[in-house]
Amino acid sequence: MIKTIVIDGKEVQFKASASFPLVYKANFNTDILTVIMPLISELLDGMDDLFKESTKEDGNIELKPSTLSGLLENVYSLELIDIMNLLWTLAKCADDTIPEPIKWFGEFDEFPIIDIAIEVFPMVFESLFSKKKLKEIAKVATVTSK
Repeated sequence: MIKTIVIDGKEVQFKASASFPLVYKANFNTDILTVIMPLISELLDGMDDLFKESTKEDGNIELKPSTLSGLLENVYSLELIDIMNLLWTLAKCADDTIPEPIKWFGEFDEFPIIDIAIEVFPMVFESLFSKKKLKEIAKVATVTSK
């Protein structure tokens, strides 16, 4: 899955694929799950509202930036550098020619990190969980919220 976003007048591609965890580990010397699992745990606390707003009539889940934005406001386990590392890794997966993070981020005069993360993170979650699993989680969230 690839998403293109215009940042500071430049088109930047982000890609979530099976190589994402490997690229992250190779560059930051830590497993992506140590970053993502606390995030997922905190997000699950607010999932009821997400699934109510994101479940379409056909039963599929559509992660909207507005609902994800609300969830991210309640995430305290992530540091800004974690978000930047995730974004850089997604960009690196889409374009292997981008330089190391410090140089790459330095190429931009403006880089609204949170806005970009809100646009890109649904792709990460969709790459981690199958649509079937997202539906199952939505059903459990809906049942427990009643």
